[in-house]
Amino acid sequence: MNIEFKDIKTVGDLKKVLEKLELSDDSPIKLFYDYDLTSTEDTKLVRDTLAKSNGNLRYEIHEIRQSESDQLSIYLKFL
Repeated sequence: MNIEFKDIKTVGDLKKVLEKLELSDDSPIKLFYDYDLTSTEDTKLVRDTLAKSNGNLRYEIHEIRQSESDQLSIYLKFL
């Protein structure tokens, strides 16, 4: 079963997502970043964000997907 959730911004949103997922306790979790680092524009954005962050990068959960292989994929983007 493929399930997708977009723009999870609060703990309440995250609780709703987790309640709807049918995952076992040993299901793998994979994190992805919402940037194509082969793109010059995205590479500049990442470098600029790193330079401004002072070592404190902030992300939001852009998307959560449950795949048919019982894997949880979380896609992040910079705030």
